Amino acid sequence: PAIHWASPTGSEVQEVVRRTGMSARAATRYLGLADPTGRQIRRWIANQAAIPYSARALSCPRLHHEVDEPMLIREQGRQVKLLRVQRSTETGRNRQLLIGAFRAGDEVPRALLELLSVEEHTSLNRWLAVYHASSELARARPTLASASAQLEGIVTAIDTAADTLTPAAADQLWAQLQGVAAALRRGGHPRLRRAPTVHAPQPGQRDLVDELAVVDSEFRTP
Repeated sequence: PAIHWASPTGSEVQEVVRRTGMSARAATRYLGLADPTGRQIRRWIANQAAIPYSARALSCPRLHHEVDEPMLIREQGRQVKLLRVQRSTETGRNRQLLIGAFRAGDEVPRALLELLSVEEHTSLNRWLAVYHASSELARARPTLASASAQLEGIVTAIDTAADTLTPAAADQLWAQLQGVAAALRRGGHPRLRRAPTVHAPQPGQRDLVDELAVVDSEFRTP
């Protein structure tokens, strides 16, 4: 659990990145970091910032995948290379043989898929699932960053011209608002209860709540 977790050193982070074979940019994409340049990875390696538990937890399955799987997957810019690990009968050492490559974000060519074994297909499918999830996260973050301002503008527009909406348009807005609420709940953000609003009495206005409290205390005093 995170509560018992000690932050790794920069050299340990560097070793994890090295063993996965990812560049700083590729590791940034894999972890879904906001800065696509890889600068945050380099800061972790230089001990200029502590790596969050969530990032470390995500990198460990990737490391396990790279070490134990029969096929290695390497990202070089926009190109993804599939490498088969084979042990040399002459030297007894593992060597990497290029199976093929494809462009990240594109469909994997059928000819390349036909060269893969069942285990290699499984490895590739797992990698693609992580890649697509991290890509979707990266695309969603800019939208979320401006979501509050956009919603504020929508609220202002509705306040100004709600009477011009057609019933169908109003129904669509209600459905979309319910979708936003449901998505927030799924993300672990339940609706907060509003604190009761306390209205200060205007000058010369009697505060009935305070007066009732005084009357009650006087009534109870023998």
